[in-house]
Amino acid sequence: MHEPINYKSINLEQLRDQSTNHHSKIPFQHQIEAFEALSKTFKFGSEKPGSGILVLPTGAGKTFTATRWLSDHVIPKNIKILWLAPSFYLLEQAFATFDKSAKDIPEPKKTLNIRCVSSSPSHAEASSIKLTDDIVIMTIQTAINNLHTDAIDKSGKRFETAFRKFIDSCKKTGLFVVVDEAHHSPAYGCKNLLIGEKDSALGLRGLLPGLHLLGLTATPTHNDKARRGWLLKIFEHGIIYEAKKDILILQKVLAKPKYIEVSTHIKVEVDDEVYDKLVKQHQDLPEKIIEILAKDNGRNNFIVDTYVSNKKTYGKTIIFADRWFQCVYIKNKLIEKGIKVDAIYSHIDANPGSAEARNQRTQNDNQRIMEEFRDGKLDVLINVRMLTEGVDVPNVQTVFITRQTTSSILMT
Repeated sequence: MHEPINYKSINLEQLRDQSTNHHSKIPFQHQIEAFEALSKTFKFGSEKPGSGILVLPTGAGKTFTATRWLSDHVIPKNIKILWLAPSFYLLEQAFATFDKSAKDIPEPKKTLNIRCVSSSPSHAEASSIKLTDDIVIMTIQTAINNLHTDAIDKSGKRFETAFRKFIDSCKKTGLFVVVDEAHHSPAYGCKNLLIGEKDSALGLRGLLPGLHLLGLTATPTHNDKARRGWLLKIFEHGIIYEAKKDILILQKVLAKPKYIEVSTHIKVEVDDEVYDKLVKQHQDLPEKIIEILAKDNGRNNFIVDTYVSNKKTYGKTIIFADRWFQCVYIKNKLIEKGIKVDAIYSHIDANPGSAEARNQRTQNDNQRIMEEFRDGKLDVLINVRMLTEGVDVPNVQTVFITRQTTSSILMT
């Protein structure tokens, strides 16, 4: 059964006593350089608050780097932390990393209260946020929904949400905001949450002018010029440190990827406009074509056979599919061939009683399956758009991207 990850209060004094022989994880050189850049950008006291982006390629330890630095420089000063991420997995990863780093928090800090908040039943509800929380880790959407609300109590008065009360209380303590997958920040809702535009709906920066804002991403560039501009308005110091993937591969911090293109020999006719978008503008396949490919069971059988005939070489594998029904089909075919496999995908809108509704996946199912894959109980994990960002799964040897993509960001 998946343990709920919602709240933890850690007695740091007790933890330090129990961990006398504990040796902290030794950071890599790029992480030490990142710590130095963070310390230069984020100064506490009377100086102007810091606001910048830390760029580390996938696999280079963004979460560890940020949590270790925060544990050394922010938590001991009793400055509150708000960690925002777009997905449940990223919340849990941050929660687990803070929990693991707690023994490295220097004295005199005595306790650490961490709360994980989202719409998932295994996380805390936004209404449970307390002013005594030191770290609130929550989805961006939940934060947007709870910062400004016109909720009315029984006596007809407007009331503040627990999250808004927490933010207001940070006027005394100070607040350090971390945005994971920060390249999504220019999206309208997130941008308004962070920097707001209107007096009636001030963003976090308007409510707390002294707040520090750190963005974490592997992909700091955006194809859209306007979004690139907004990134610099949100994170005013721009990129404060960037570790280059090629150098980390040379240093053997990251594995060198080996790209193998396998043709399924399935041809789909496209008109000139679609061809132009794909070839000249490097846009992704239109949904209509994705649907055709996902339904093609000859093609899906080819994917299954490709894995089965090379399973010793491929080892632990993640397969990126495009539709939930494609996940189910490939999974069942692999099970028939004796492969330990499961699939994760998001909610399906469907009529009750239909095949789609029966195949709905709850968030708890997905979390349980993810842990089974991490723990080595599964050889293959199939997913639809759920593992494209920041999920840490050690020991994966092979990734199948089951359709053509011209997006270098998605491919990376």
